[in-house]
Amino acid sequence: MIDKYLQEKGFDILNKRFKDNGDTLELDQMFSNKSTIFFVEQKVRDDHDSSKKRGQIDNFEKKISAILEEYKGKEVVGFFYFIDDSFTKNKNFYTTEIQKLSTDYGLVLHLSYGNNLFEKLNKIEVWNEILNHLKAWKNNIPDLPEINFDKNPQASFEEIKYLKPLAI
Repeated sequence: MIDKYLQEKGFDILNKRFKDNGDTLELDQMFSNKSTIFFVEQKVRDDHDSSKKRGQIDNFEKKISAILEEYKGKEVVGFFYFIDDSFTKNKNFYTTEIQKLSTDYGLVLHLSYGNNLFEKLNKIEVWNEILNHLKAWKNNIPDLPEINFDKNPQASFEEIKYLKPLAI
């Protein structure tokens, strides 16, 4: 979905798959605006435990290396992005690690939460459009009855089997 918005705003969508020592790496977003290559590693929220956050940074570094190999000599800007800005459990850790990677690889890297990614791209209207679509989507989700498949699966199934989605 974000690809569509970025393309409508003048960005070219790029291949998100890279090979690194035989492994296939896939980015969440990869796009350009004529002279700059942008890539985004996106997560829903920053509430991970210590082993997972370390693994995420290690994976991000592999992707940085593969991108720089593919786009030698081009300006590259990366984002480690959390969609939900209400969870910032590991922000200090990520800030330090992103700064280290930026220095080590000689490229601009950003740690972003919520609308900050779109602010940095100078496309804040994209964030606002996404929020509006999510609100509209949420308003079209039918009210579900109280169900408990663990306690009574057959009764729970009977409660929901004839539910219809709301018209859009």
